Amino acid sequence: MDFSRYGSPSTEWQEFARTHTILPTGLAPGQTPAQLRDATNLGRETVSAANMKASKLDQKVSWSDHQVSTSDGDRIPIRVYRSNDADADMHLPAYIFYHGGGFLFGSISSEDAACSRIAAETHVAVVNVCYRHTPDFKHPTQHNDAWEAFEWIDANAENLKVDRNKLIVGGISAGGGLACSVAVRHIERANHQTSKPRAVIRGQLLCIPWLIHRDAYPFHRFESQDKSSYRQCAGAPVLPMAQLNLFADLLECNTPNDVMLMSVGNMSDDMASRLPKTVLITAGNDTVRDDGLMMATMLQAQS
Repeated sequence: MDFSRYGSPSTEWQEFARTHTILPTGLAPGQTPAQLRDATNLGRETVSAANMKASKLDQKVSWSDHQVSTSDGDRIPIRVYRSNDADADMHLPAYIFYHGGGFLFGSISSEDAACSRIAAETHVAVVNVCYRHTPDFKHPTQHNDAWEAFEWIDANAENLKVDRNKLIVGGISAGGGLACSVAVRHIERANHQTSKPRAVIRGQLLCIPWLIHRDAYPFHRFESQDKSSYRQCAGAPVLPMAQLNLFADLLECNTPNDVMLMSVGNMSDDMASRLPKTVLITAGNDTVRDDGLMMATMLQAQS
């Protein structure tokens, strides 16, 4: 396997990098992970709020906030966005969204612009799930939050005015891994239920997904380790290997080979054949590029 042909920076990226400041990644000297998280979240929230105003999304979309009780006695927020043009009583198809940020970054407000834009342009309900983050919460908290939020959405579909028969799960980076894990757990739950599950996942949208834990990475599948994105893109902007290592270290995952959770990208061919329709978007010069391309190759082999 060799996807290294995608690793060279595109002309579009080179022009962007020439005209914009690329922010540094990783911990600054003396900075704690929690301080890095809070500073990054503030930046993301500020940009999101500015985009909401500039695009007039705040006039096009309304949202409602809800709390999901977790199995360990905590609560997580979710936010449901609807286009103001949609019939208020209509049960809309729903896109259940899990944000990216290496399980460290992201907040309910940091995703307002992205979720509002989707709701405004597609007239689906967008459900923004704000799972808990490192360093305060370790693996598998994030995956359990993602799944329990999905179950809550299913159970409360009537009140949320979403059509549980028309659900899409998706996310970016770490959120893409959460979405895929939810799809797999949904399939497994259906296999062990005597009655047909109410919710139907029609598809998944995985953007630059982090699907395989660092300690379970299948180097043996590549022509050589140097051809893998872990090696080729180790110094990439935005997500260099050092940043991915920070994210993985903070998770303190003791089960990196679990194909239901952190290494869902290593699932069996049989499980891949049962996944819903899948759209994969990846970036050529990105450390987790090959997570998505390996899954795409596996899914194409099933078609």
